[in-house]
Amino acid sequence: MRNDRLLLRLGELTCAFTGWVPPASENSFLPQFLVSDGSADVTVEIYYDPDIRIPAPKVYEDAFCRAYVSGERVWLENSAFGTMKTWAYSILHYDHSDTLRLQILSPTSTFKMDHVIAGMMIESLLLARESAILHSSVIAVDGQAILFTAPSGTGKSTQAELWRKHRNAEVLNGDRALLRFGNGKPLACGLPFAGTSGICNRFELPIRAIVFLSQAKENRIERMRPTAAVRALVSQISLHKWHAQDVQYAAGIALRLAECLPIYHLACLPEESAVECLEAAMKGANNGTFCGTDAV
Repeated sequence: MRNDRLLLRLGELTCAFTGWVPPASENSFLPQFLVSDGSADVTVEIYYDPDIRIPAPKVYEDAFCRAYVSGERVWLENSAFGTMKTWAYSILHYDHSDTLRLQILSPTSTFKMDHVIAGMMIESLLLARESAILHSSVIAVDGQAILFTAPSGTGKSTQAELWRKHRNAEVLNGDRALLRFGNGKPLACGLPFAGTSGICNRFELPIRAIVFLSQAKENRIERMRPTAAVRALVSQISLHKWHAQDVQYAAGIALRLAECLPIYHLACLPEESAVECLEAAMKGANNGTFCGTDAV
């Protein structure tokens, strides 16, 4: 069954989807982020048309998308499952306005709203509004969010689980968080993505700290200076590297976060002592002290 209109709210951004709107995938996290009414910041018009000619040079290609750019206009050719057999599921027409057009090329039963979200440059829309998606596991402790970030396989979920087990923290999302500013203060918000963790909640909390992780034979923590923190943050923010504005916006957001938040590098073991190490550093941050120098 197709819906005529859906409203999706991510942080302060409300997206309206109109036209040929497919249902969400089974067990999708999208429904908890849908709202029943309100005005939209961005409208995505979805329509079926199997014929298209893209009048622009290709600037990027990977397993999931091909990007074409001409001036301010972007065309994003999407593969639903990251295989050449599904080229192309849709073409996004994006010109930095508040209305995007998503042209469906293969309206099969497998095409879902989750594919629409993945193929509409949501990262760019958020970055342009001073919000960023950070690859991270998020926990809630005493009404504040702590975010663990690092490349996949480093131990984000492990550290989040240690805090749940030993400090009764709540794991809010195992893969990503939306970072934005409210009344000038950094906030972490839920997103309808969970990666392989399967943990996804809708939330909005002030951020206590952002922690970059690495594995080590002993625990060691250092509060990162702004320059190193900005580089590390940009490396874990979701963006299209071929899109110059994405990179520019991400750097600006990262700088603002680095100026107002304690950001740590925690080299750690997968045990409770790592929790204790971070706790001690955060108590030191309350007094304005650094736990070390740049290491990342």
